[in-house]
Amino acid sequence: MRASILAIWAAIALWPCDNWGLTLYRIGGPPPTQMEGVDIVHLAWEEAFAGFDGRTEGLLFEGGQATPILTTADDNLALTAKDRGGGSKSARFGVGGFLETENEVTAGIADGDSTTVFKNTDSEHVGARVVLILDLGGRFSVNRVRFYPSPQFPLRFIEQFILTAYDDDRDEVIFSETDNRSSTVDLLFPPQAADRLVLSMAFRQRDWEVAEFEAYGAGYVLEGFYQTQIFDLGGPATVGDLRWSGFKERDARVKIRTRNGTAADPNRYWRFTGRGDEQTFRDATGQPLTRAAYDKLKGNKAGITTDLDHWNPWSGTYDFADSTGTPIIAPNARQYLQFQILLLPKGFQGAGLNFVEFTTSQPPITDQVVAEIWPVEAEPGQVTPFTYAFKPLIVPDNSGFDQLVLQTSGRFVGIDSVHVNGDGVAWTADLAHKRLALSLPRMDATDSQKLVEVFFRAQVFHFGTTFAGQVFDSERPLEVGQQVQGGDATFALDSNQVWAGIRLRGRLVSEVRAQPPVVTPNGDGINDAVGVEYSLLELVETGQVAVDIFDLAGRLVRSLYRGHQRSGRHVHLWDGHSDDGSAVAPGTYLYQVRVDTDKAREEHTGAISVAY
Repeated sequence: MRASILAIWAAIALWPCDNWGLTLYRIGGPPPTQMEGVDIVHLAWEEAFAGFDGRTEGLLFEGGQATPILTTADDNLALTAKDRGGGSKSARFGVGGFLETENEVTAGIADGDSTTVFKNTDSEHVGARVVLILDLGGRFSVNRVRFYPSPQFPLRFIEQFILTAYDDDRDEVIFSETDNRSSTVDLLFPPQAADRLVLSMAFRQRDWEVAEFEAYGAGYVLEGFYQTQIFDLGGPATVGDLRWSGFKERDARVKIRTRNGTAADPNRYWRFTGRGDEQTFRDATGQPLTRAAYDKLKGNKAGITTDLDHWNPWSGTYDFADSTGTPIIAPNARQYLQFQILLLPKGFQGAGLNFVEFTTSQPPITDQVVAEIWPVEAEPGQVTPFTYAFKPLIVPDNSGFDQLVLQTSGRFVGIDSVHVNGDGVAWTADLAHKRLALSLPRMDATDSQKLVEVFFRAQVFHFGTTFAGQVFDSERPLEVGQQVQGGDATFALDSNQVWAGIRLRGRLVSEVRAQPPVVTPNGDGINDAVGVEYSLLELVETGQVAVDIFDLAGRLVRSLYRGHQRSGRHVHLWDGHSDDGSAVAPGTYLYQVRVDTDKAREEHTGAISVAY
């Protein structure tokens, strides 16, 4: 965890926090430092998924860290499959029909002991087909399979077989043989994604056996999955930022997502009623099916879905980084919270997490805040007046708020007024280019559902510029703020969103200028440098930018900038010197801003006068 995060928690520890309800939850890693007034809940990785609805696959937990399983070319995946929740089983097809045995019956084929075998029985018929299923207990890249009889009976080999790799619902036949004569079958093939291997065997009238069924594949498991148990926050709570520490190598990915709800069970359980394909999530008495009741159903289970009446859907994924915090997507103040983590290595490029942590505070500031912005489209780079309208739902147990913080990838220019239910109110603001912190009259449960309108001016430079908001209670200065969600705040605006687009006209650059237009680099502190300013527009990723100074003969005098930049306002200073550090002669010079993307190039040129 980086020093900036430690500084945040050091500040919390020094703040007087009587009557606070701040809780820090950490999964994995070492326990956080104890802080006065802050409750700490620390769970090891193994503990955090051990409760209801928690599960994991493809991960190791060592030294407080969660990492995907890494194997070498010599590691037999079959030997460790049972430890990962997998194992082996068999199915037989023949005159007697289909029979599936328990794992223990075929345990001898994956125990490293070639004297324990799986073999034909006295009831085996000529022409019968037997299937061995090896559940690897995770998704692996497999490139080798071996199987063979015991050394005591080398002629009891498998004559006809088909080897198939399964990955979820996808299957791929790797190898098919109708006349095998080898006691040991050793198959090498291009790496194949698989969570199960199926060996289908057919027999003539003779004895056969399989002593070991081995699988190999070097590299990380294809997917490490982790789902926490349901966290009970002890009552409705405002959920704060998500922070984590870990590593991610170049080709690997880390995905974290969350959901929250008002019920202890996030699932809805369905059964068939017996009337055709009709399904219901209620039992015979009309009550919703519980997990226990669903497990007791025999042949009429119809499936499990998310209970969207009491739980929000899973959020989008949070970007991975050693982070000073990214807001958890939690539209409402709710009692229950759950995490999912997906570690996606690639080959020998891995990723892992030391810990994940988040904060909550009680009572919540509000139950919910919805907002929308207008207009939803603006001229790129132009100063545009916006209306940000939001409406809070504040119940009696909420503390209320008196601050709104907006953040954007665009640029705030100024704030004009604030209205509550149409009436102007007093306000103060701390305005920066990317952040607007607004103090306004305190709102509590008596102000629930009142419409607050903030009128401000800003610039947007790319499509999808978001104005992300949070409300805060200044009387609880270090507790968690409540996020503002896009939605229908007022019928007067028709956007239901908190982001703005731009009018796409194909331009890459606008508002190019030199300020001041005359530079006098004589060291007197007045106009000693000129700023070449410009706005980049419509860049979804980054563009290659060059900012140069030329003389009137077209010779390059000074290269001010070479590199990649994103949409937004930029400025580069020229001090009247050439690239070799010498002062240029008085006269007129040209500046050029050039932007290259995969689809277009755009150049803008202007004049600068140098005088002494």
